[in-house]
Amino acid sequence: MRRFGTLRARDGFTLMELLVVIAIVAILAGILFPIFARSRAQGQRAVCLSNLRQLGTAAQLYADDNGGLLPAGHDVTHEYGPPASPTYWLHAMEPLLRDVEVARCPSDPDAAEYLPGRPETPDPYGGDAWEEPALYSSYLINGIFTDQRPDGEPERMNAVRHPSDTILFAERDTKRLSRLGWSNDDDYHPWERATDPKGLPVYWGPEGGLAATRHSGGSDYLYSDGHVAWRRFSQTYAAGGLNQHLP
Repeated sequence: MRRFGTLRARDGFTLMELLVVIAIVAILAGILFPIFARSRAQGQRAVCLSNLRQLGTAAQLYADDNGGLLPAGHDVTHEYGPPASPTYWLHAMEPLLRDVEVARCPSDPDAAEYLPGRPETPDPYGGDAWEEPALYSSYLINGIFTDQRPDGEPERMNAVRHPSDTILFAERDTKRLSRLGWSNDDDYHPWERATDPKGLPVYWGPEGGLAATRHSGGSDYLYSDGHVAWRRFSQTYAAGGLNQHLP
């Protein structure tokens, strides 16, 4: 007669063993997921910095061909000409870019193909004239270069006294711009109000059109000398003091 030993094959895990395995998996997930998230965020930030470098190169090439001037802003249109002609900087610089996709940050939650058109001055035949939709950009150009300095004239790239401390491009917050009524603005105006604790209208800065906390509590900036850097907004502007948004 065949006799079996005292040991027998097990059918599976006990409840306690299963709970231990689940706990280990949960602990590993809690450790690894934040690492993966940080790695992804760092990768997106690296792409954003690369984008800004390419925009800086295009801006410098454009300025070199136009006496130091960048495209005059505020007419969002597909037509572009000399710097005195109002246009959209991305359209004007498009021939100098490898791909217009460099104008989109991978961390921008509102990236789209086009910005909406907006009403212009009523046309002489009645009704409203609407600008054409514009290519979307995750970045806003500093309006002192495309619109005006406080004295009313645009700044020339080759005339900036401290280019390594003067911001040329910052990241845009489309949702906030939309709430302010300027969803397709292509620049920002650092001579206007940036922050206001009294609740008055704010036109730029972290409460205006800039995405000042997009990357780990800060944002990527392109300076007019071509270098890019991550900065907290407070490292670029302080009321009554530091201001890297004006030359």
